[in-house]
Amino acid sequence: MMVRKMTAADVVNEIVEKNSAIKSISIFSPPLAPLIQDRGELDENDDLVLERSSEIRKDSIMPFWDSVMLAAVDLKNIPFGILKSSTYHNKSNSDLIEIERNDISSTLLESFFGALAPNKLIAISSHVKCFDGISRHIPQIDFHCKESLSNLSLIVEIIKILDLKGYILRSGKSYHFYGSSLLASEKFFEFMGRILLFAPIVDRSWIAHQLIEGRSALRISSRPGYGGPPTLVAELI
Repeated sequence: MMVRKMTAADVVNEIVEKNSAIKSISIFSPPLAPLIQDRGELDENDDLVLERSSEIRKDSIMPFWDSVMLAAVDLKNIPFGILKSSTYHNKSNSDLIEIERNDISSTLLESFFGALAPNKLIAISSHVKCFDGISRHIPQIDFHCKESLSNLSLIVEIIKILDLKGYILRSGKSYHFYGSSLLASEKFFEFMGRILLFAPIVDRSWIAHQLIEGRSALRISSRPGYGGPPTLVAELI
């Protein structure tokens, strides 16, 4: 089946067009999270955990922080630096830019990319305001598996099991998903809990940070080391 040529900005614009209830959306520009070595002092116990975690990740899809926590288990001395570093969180509510429905377009969203600093990106918040005064969410999922035909098929099945319709995009190293129908705000935490059951195919650490915020977010711009903006690879309609 032919896949339309669409970027993440195009997908967001189409979701707004499909959902007449949406009054406005929000984007923001979080800085890239610093490397673990730059979050505080690490000692030899922390270094040992990092070495062990690298070995764990060699032959698995296990995300970085999952492998680090596993490497810390049964260690004689506690890696205090790593434990403290794991709590680092990028807030998404400090520089939100709200865009009204009539102003939303792929061109406008992409216009924000040009002014980005090298260590920043543009993300779209799941949280949307609606004309009835009730806030809702665009369902979003951040996957953590390598790009391949078999993994794309796996993701398609997960989306079907979750009874969702929408868009799967390649993110540069894995995949993102956007639901085409809105999610009630009171269902947000249940949704996050359901997709957590698919970790580590779904990024557990990403889910944790979204739960802290009470809303999710996905990158729509390019990112160093990831290529250009996320692009559409499959649709479930």
